[in-house]
Amino acid sequence: MNQKFSVNAKLKGLSIFRLGIKIVPVTLILVLLVQNLTGQVVINEILANNKTIIKSNTGKYSDWIELYNKGTESVSIAGWMISDNPENPSRYAIPSDSPDSMVIAPHGFLLLWADGNTSAGIRHLPFKLSKKGEFLGIYTLVEGKMVCLDSIRYKGMKQDISFGRKPDGGKNWVDFKKPTPGTKNL
Repeated sequence: MNQKFSVNAKLKGLSIFRLGIKIVPVTLILVLLVQNLTGQVVINEILANNKTIIKSNTGKYSDWIELYNKGTESVSIAGWMISDNPENPSRYAIPSDSPDSMVIAPHGFLLLWADGNTSAGIRHLPFKLSKKGEFLGIYTLVEGKMVCLDSIRYKGMKQDISFGRKPDGGKNWVDFKKPTPGTKNL
């Protein structure tokens, strides 16, 4: 009886091993791709109550989201999605008709305007940020599946005080009394 159990265990182990050979390469490639994307571009700083800090190209003080590329290669976010609703991650697809203007250089920044006015340009989003706090996430499709690259659920914001990572791309989030849109967080 012990011998039969031993043979079954070996067969099961062999079966799992064979199955693993077929699945592991695809899974490994997917994991490496997602880690590469996730490891580079992050939401770095946000301001949902902008009254005097910086004006958009429309001349208005609008909410903004700063993305940061902490990687060593340029990354285009054209075609990625951004949303303030985790139940609707594809709320807005970053336009891919001008991909060069959506490239973030290594250790570079890209500012998006959350002003609800997409007609103002490629970097304007169809929603505003809530100064009372909400969710914000960036996504992409990998092999037909929606993947969250980065997200933050922030609390209420006071006027002209941003919320961002310190240092840039780091894990810690702090309030900035002197926001730094498009530049290094101090």
